[in-house]
Amino acid sequence: MCVLLGLGAGYGLRSGSSGAGVSGSADGKESASSKNAQAASRPASQTAAGLSTPLKDLLKDLMGDYDQRSARKAFASLSAAEIQDALKQLAAMPKSVERDALRAELYRAWAAVNPQAAWQAALVDALDKTGSMLSAVAAAVAKANPNAAIDLAMSLGMGGKRGMVLSAVFSEWAKKDVLAAMEYSRAHPEVPVDTYAFTSGLTKLAETDPVKAANLAMGIKGEFGYNGALISLMNNWIESDPNAAFDWALKLENPKMREDAVSAAVSAWAKFDPKAAMAYVESIPDLGVRKSAYQKAWADWFRNEPLSATDYIATVKEPTLQNTGRFGIARFAESLGAKERGELLARLPEGELRNGVMDSLTGSLIGRGKFNDAMDILNDLPESRSRDRNVSKLGIEWAKQDPKAADAWLKQLPASSDRDLAVAGYVRILARSSPDQAIEWANQIPDAKLRSGALQNVAVGWMRSDPAAAEKWFTSLPGVRPQELEMLRRYAGYDHDEIGPILSVGQRH
Repeated sequence: MCVLLGLGAGYGLRSGSSGAGVSGSADGKESASSKNAQAASRPASQTAAGLSTPLKDLLKDLMGDYDQRSARKAFASLSAAEIQDALKQLAAMPKSVERDALRAELYRAWAAVNPQAAWQAALVDALDKTGSMLSAVAAAVAKANPNAAIDLAMSLGMGGKRGMVLSAVFSEWAKKDVLAAMEYSRAHPEVPVDTYAFTSGLTKLAETDPVKAANLAMGIKGEFGYNGALISLMNNWIESDPNAAFDWALKLENPKMREDAVSAAVSAWAKFDPKAAMAYVESIPDLGVRKSAYQKAWADWFRNEPLSATDYIATVKEPTLQNTGRFGIARFAESLGAKERGELLARLPEGELRNGVMDSLTGSLIGRGKFNDAMDILNDLPESRSRDRNVSKLGIEWAKQDPKAADAWLKQLPASSDRDLAVAGYVRILARSSPDQAIEWANQIPDAKLRSGALQNVAVGWMRSDPAAAEKWFTSLPGVRPQELEMLRRYAGYDHDEIGPILSVGQRH
């Protein structure tokens, strides 16, 4: 193995199925009347256009130290006219998270006074690209009349805004009555609501009845649906009563649900006591549940405390967990500097696990364009089939991103099997634009076995730009069999450049 060198290089409102209209409730009339009376009792300077100065000060204060509760309290006393004035002032301000959050709270307050006017204004709001203002209005309507709010959302037709508004409506409804919201969703499959909308309601229910909340969560269709709710529930339940949480999870009859529930519980436990969580996992008799929980608990531990979790994984003999550790460490180490990455890798003992982590990390770094970092790690890896594959991948990816730099890098590498492997990858990309040069590079490889693979790579790359010319050239080579050509045609049709003929070194030099 040689040392690789780097170069440094608008709709009307409809009533809900219950028969109650959006703006026709007695509560709505009383609210509007009360606020209009408040506005009438203020000095003239605060009821018309002259209001803009004190209102501007209020908005400035809220923007400077945004807090949703403070904003809702401040806007609750505004009249419809004042709310519209505030929206105009905010629209003239530069875009920011705080500005848009205040605008949404103003729409919510407006909906409490006049939901019909607020909805129609949100429909034509040029600044509302995602549906946040529509969501604020619909959520306010949902507090008193969820059916009417659903009708509002469905009137938007297909698209991202409808989904966001429906999620806001069901989330608001679930806070008040999660069971009713979920039953409505099950009875109306034509209403495409994301099951994540029920999470906050289930979490609130779990404060008083965690078993009921957990059972409701498991009633959400689909693994991804109930898992999100489970994770949220377990984060609180484990801290308050871990025995009850695990007792419930282990009694689930469905094997997949039981596995997911235990994993969620262990994951929640690992956030504040990872060693205890891992000790519990080791006592689980069911192999499938134990493996799943191992993976989840260690992954969460590693995200929070990478060094101590790495020390732990180095002592584990369980192959499934070791593989989890391998890919987890590699993903995390991608974003580290060379010194930190070295510190992390140094905690792993020499052997299969450490080499596996370094191999996975090398592939990730190459994919992110960190070629010199990848070379540093490749130089520390023993020769293997996977290392050969990554050296070749390095040639492919560097050629895609900067062919001139790749060419200069290859030219200054000393003769070795590493250089030949990198060339074998490089020529596949070069063949698309300069097949003659790619053939010349490939023919410089002294190892006949690897040279054959490099020429096949040339054919694959060339087929992507000029299949007829590539096939004519390849079939003119001595000893080419028809099945080889068919194989290369398949490789040329793949999306990923690194997928291709297996490059094998006959004799290393």
